[in-house]
Order: sequence, then structure tokens, then C-alpha cells
Amino acid sequence: MTELRKEGHEITDEMLSHLSPYRDHHINLLGHYRLDVNQKVRPLEFDLFPNKTRWLRDFYEDLSRLPAMYL
Repeated sequence: MTELRKEGHEITDEMLSHLSPYRDHHINLLGHYRLDVNQKVRPLEFDLFPNKTRWLRDFYEDLSRLPAMYL
């Protein structure tokens, strides 16, 4: 910015406040992606109740065993 100001360009502090150090050279803006359509995909592992809430999963499993008249 100092160099541009030395060249006579008007650069105000307000203009500089809108700049960001965010870098985007690693982002693929053109949308070219390499896909291997022959690659095998692992099965999706999905658990509503991860291990840290196992007691909650056990609770709901126990509830499902109760006769409907108790629910």
C-alpha cells in the first residue's frame, strides 16, 4: 500500500478497512475436480447416539421392548 501511495494513488484508511488477509489461491474456483468413479466407497456409519450417550440409546432400546399399552 505504501508503494501505491508513493505512486500517487489515493488509498484511504477506510478503503484499507475493507481488505482482508484471507487467501483464496487454494480454492478451486473453476470447478475442475478429479473423481475416480471406480473407487469403492465405505458404508456410511451412522449412530444417533454416540458412545458418550450409550445410556440414552439403551434407554430407548428398553422402551421399544415395552408393550404399547405402557407407552
